[in-house]
Amino acid sequence: MNMRIAMGLKKDYGEQSKIVALGAAKLIGIYDPNKKNLQVLSRKDCGDCISAIGSLDIEALYQPVPKICPTIKKKAKERGIKLMTGTCKTVKAIIEHLCDLKELK
Repeated sequence: MNMRIAMGLKKDYGEQSKIVALGAAKLIGIYDPNKKNLQVLSRKDCGDCISAIGSLDIEALYQPVPKICPTIKKKAKERGIKLMTGTCKTVKAIIEHLCDLKELK
């Protein structure tokens, strides 16, 4: 997978940051595999979780659990953002296992 992916974070510890569901996130991490760069934004910078997915230049959104808020699911679909899940618990795991993520339907 070679796309910019966003994930919810509670605290910024760089690649060691733990991933949380977007609704529980205080921060949003965006990993760009082309630039090998992690950008961390405060939810204050990008709004509520619904607004956040539209205001960020992302192609995928990682959710650590297969259950996702129906509104987030709808907004992501409207914007062509893929919803991904897997067993990754940290940003580092996402970076190392991008190919192992599964798309939520």
